[in-house]
Amino acid sequence: MTKIILSVAALAIGLAACKPAADSVPAKPSASAPKPASVYIGGLVDSDYAIQGCTTVLSRASGSGADIFAEDGGDKGAKGYIKINGKVVPVTLTQGTSDDHGGNRQFVSADDKTKVVETYVIGKQNPDTDSVELSGSVRIVVNGSSQDIRVQGGTAC
Repeated sequence: MTKIILSVAALAIGLAACKPAADSVPAKPSASAPKPASVYIGGLVDSDYAIQGCTTVLSRASGSGADIFAEDGGDKGAKGYIKINGKVVPVTLTQGTSDDHGGNRQFVSADDKTKVVETYVIGKQNPDTDSVELSGSVRIVVNGSSQDIRVQGGTAC
C-alpha cells in the first residue's frame, strides 16, 4: 500500500514539474475579423422599379435569370435599381463617361453602402426599335465586399 501511495505521490510531483510556467502558456487565439456578409444579387421584376422613357436593363451574360440591373439611361442623376439579398436598392448616377463604343457609369445608394459600376461596350444598334445592345460587366460593392458579374442587355427608348 505504501508503495502505491509513493508511486502516486511521485507521479503527482513529476506532473507538477512538467507544468509550463505561467508566462509560457500560449495565449488563446484572438477572434478573427468577421467575414463580410455574403451578397446575393437577385433578379428584378417589372414591379421592382418605375422608369419612364429610355431604359437600360442588364442580365447575367450566361443568359440565366432575370435582369439584375435596370437604370433610366439619363446622363445626369440617372436612377438605377438592383436587388441585393432580396431587397431592391435604388442607386443614383454619380459619374460616368461614354463614347461611340462604350462607357463606364457609377451609381451609389443614398446611404453610400452600395455602389454599382457598369462598364459596357455598345453592340448592334436597332434604329427600327430605337434600341442598342450592350455587353460588359457590373461591379457591385456592398459594405466593402465586391462582386463582378458579366452582363448583357441593352437600352431601349
